[in-house]
Amino acid sequence: MTLYNPSFENGWIDIDAEIQQPSEWKIWYAEEDVQNPHDSSSGAVFRKPEIVHILRRQLPEEEQDLFILDGDTTLKMFKGMGSWYGGLSQTVSLDRGMYKFTVNIYGDLIKGYDEDGNKIWADDPQGRDGLFTFGLWDHLNEGETQSIIPGQWNEFDIDFWADKVSTKLEIAIMCPFPLKNAGIFADNFSLVKLDDPPEEKRGDPRVQYERTYYVFPQDAAWEEYQGLVKTQFMERRTIGFSWDDAGIGDLDNRMAVMVDVDDKKVATEWFDKYYAGTLTGFLDTSTEPPPTRPIPQCMISLHRQTDEEGIEYFLNKVQPEWIKTVNGVEDARKYKDWGAKNVDVRYYVYNSKQYIDTCDVEGYLANFDKSLETNIDYIDAVEDLNEENYADPKVIAFLIAMSNEIKRRYGDAVKLCSGNWPVGNGEGKALLEWARVIAENGHLAGYHPYHPVHPDWAEDWMETQAEWYHLRHLYHIDPYLVANGVHVDWLGTESGAVAGVPQGTRIRSIIAALSRKERPIPGVARLDPGFIAAKKHEKLVGVHSVGPLDPTGGWKDSDALNGDLDRYIALQIRMNYKMRNWNIVFDNRMRGTTIFTVGSGFVGWPKYKLWKYEMEAFADALA
Repeated sequence: MTLYNPSFENGWIDIDAEIQQPSEWKIWYAEEDVQNPHDSSSGAVFRKPEIVHILRRQLPEEEQDLFILDGDTTLKMFKGMGSWYGGLSQTVSLDRGMYKFTVNIYGDLIKGYDEDGNKIWADDPQGRDGLFTFGLWDHLNEGETQSIIPGQWNEFDIDFWADKVSTKLEIAIMCPFPLKNAGIFADNFSLVKLDDPPEEKRGDPRVQYERTYYVFPQDAAWEEYQGLVKTQFMERRTIGFSWDDAGIGDLDNRMAVMVDVDDKKVATEWFDKYYAGTLTGFLDTSTEPPPTRPIPQCMISLHRQTDEEGIEYFLNKVQPEWIKTVNGVEDARKYKDWGAKNVDVRYYVYNSKQYIDTCDVEGYLANFDKSLETNIDYIDAVEDLNEENYADPKVIAFLIAMSNEIKRRYGDAVKLCSGNWPVGNGEGKALLEWARVIAENGHLAGYHPYHPVHPDWAEDWMETQAEWYHLRHLYHIDPYLVANGVHVDWLGTESGAVAGVPQGTRIRSIIAALSRKERPIPGVARLDPGFIAAKKHEKLVGVHSVGPLDPTGGWKDSDALNGDLDRYIALQIRMNYKMRNWNIVFDNRMRGTTIFTVGSGFVGWPKYKLWKYEMEAFADALA
């Protein structure tokens, strides 16, 4: 176990006139003109930093011991009047065990100089002048983002468990504001082993994974349960007859679905006593199944944002189950005349947080104006919120109140399409509470089944990543709800291809970290649930599986499908096939999905745009 060149004493390689790569280390930095995530003003982009070694003899005497902690060399990374993002990495060989990686960083973050030439230190109120993050293996942000305090040495450390022979250690520095000098000094790194691995136990899982186990009665007869068994086989669920098998294992996510159990209370208490942490659900096959839903018409349709380019042809040709419009309530009638069976409307409500925080459903609905009432004969569903986090109890309370109010006002004439969850919002008790009300009121559960794509792996990801991204609602959330006696109808209120970041793809991951909301950006608190799902999943998959999604990377993005229309259409047809197969077993409860596109008059999201000829090509293929 050795960390090589920890104090940068062992020389360097000149990459160019501004970059010196320390021996045994690899450097990286954001390319020129990458958008700065902390400053959206024009021109607020990253610049190439300077990375150089400073020798003791090159420093004034009074600064030699200030900027050098060990030996006679220190590493300086900086940019004058420019923002930058970069870092260092080194791959080391480690025995299994617990380690501490320690880094010392001096914040040479200078806003300016006073009239006497003294440094005026940067003083961003949020501490963002210098931001530090650790990385392990190929994953940045393993520890929390920390502020670099100007004018002093900052010691950062992270404890980690090493199972791999080769372990990649990495640090990232971001200076997002163009200071007089946005810089740091780095010196005296260390790597120390803390503990040896504990004795291995038989039965420990190789990796963490989510397990759902259907427990059948000991005297179950094949004739009675063959339909349910075939269903679980199609979904690749674990089935058996042992309560112990359902609860055993050091897994963070275990669920036992008890089929036709005599006493639910006894079963719940038994798992709490012997296998604490196991979620229990119950399935009673003796009850009447939900009413059979009709088979939906074409399940792939459009999310109409502005103008009518190609929509009339598409609807006439495809006659989809649903079409979605944003604010265009008055267009509902002609959409039905053109062939849409159902129309879903989203009213864009600015700053919905104020209504969520106070559960002000009446105030929220006041934004819908009178157009809903005047067009109610042609509207089949209205949406409430858009891509909120189900873990927030205020969100759940608001959605429940909205469902009850829409039911009170409109009865069965108009459904609410509720939730409209982003990729990654998973199953849980809060979601169950919401779903129960949605089902009772006959409303729809909304989800955004965007599927990740990459020029090399789009077709593979359509299959291998379905349960974690575009069909998570069907493969994970829905079984959880059904196991607790709740059956909801689903509607994909936004969908389509979006650029994914392959795990292990270093450069693209850096860029995603800089400018995409799904990546935990240094100093930015919001973490999209979609990224949380990916993080939970990343240890289960191979090097080319998906990590964070890039929401600006529509199908025309070079890191998505690069505008390959035939490939995009083929993927949507495959998506349609997968949803229809699910419907065969699950009573047609997936009612359809709408591809996100924008009209020529809409500002933003250009890489999702479907032009008239592209919509027509879609229509011809789907019909």
